[in-house]
Amino acid sequence: MKSFKVISFLFLVSLFSACMLLDVKQSKKDWRSYASSHGYKVEDSGYFEVLPPFPLIMNSPVQDEINYFMFNDPGAFSEGLNRRRELMFTIRDIFRHYGIPYQVLNVALIESTFRPDAKSPAGAVGLWQFMKGTAHEYGLKVGYVRDERLDPILSTIAAAKLLRNLYLDHKDWYLALAAYNSGSGRVKSAIRKSGSKNFWILVREENLPKETARFVPKVIAASIIERNPSKYGFKKRYLKKN
Repeated sequence: MKSFKVISFLFLVSLFSACMLLDVKQSKKDWRSYASSHGYKVEDSGYFEVLPPFPLIMNSPVQDEINYFMFNDPGAFSEGLNRRRELMFTIRDIFRHYGIPYQVLNVALIESTFRPDAKSPAGAVGLWQFMKGTAHEYGLKVGYVRDERLDPILSTIAAAKLLRNLYLDHKDWYLALAAYNSGSGRVKSAIRKSGSKNFWILVREENLPKETARFVPKVIAASIIERNPSKYGFKKRYLKKN
């Protein structure tokens, strides 16, 4: 009886998630109305200044990540690029609304390969891999029946707000993404220890976690590749046509 209840519960959650994703696909052209209909606040776009561009540089760590995507698991990366094409216009519009540079949306390529249902062993969920605490802080409802971290539109609005706040806090996109990955407290501690606000110096001095040291060059590498996938070997054998 207990196992039957568990199976029934899991079925209902799966059914709800499927219906929610269908609802999102039908509503993605008007994400503001969609958000409002779900009780999620969307501030007026005139309130936000456009933030500085996300700098794309080529150095050894970035080249290492490009090589990793090309040779270690090109299939997974190309699947992420395919899913990205399905969601990018809505995400780009949301990011533009909040003044976020276009390339920053590739955070989701690294975090989840653009899978709205992605879940990590640590409990992070969705496109942007929100933990429960951060999700609640940015207005997402997280419960047994409804988990808005699984909602591509609502979670993207929350991610845009979070990324904007991180940039305004650190005044540097690389530091903002490092904070997204490991927390602002850890980044600020690394800066105090180093005396430098240069992300690459923090990495060189090993003041950041290894995962964070790779996370930022991964986002840069993904942004470089997606501008010209065929240049890096992601041709028709990998990329599917929509």
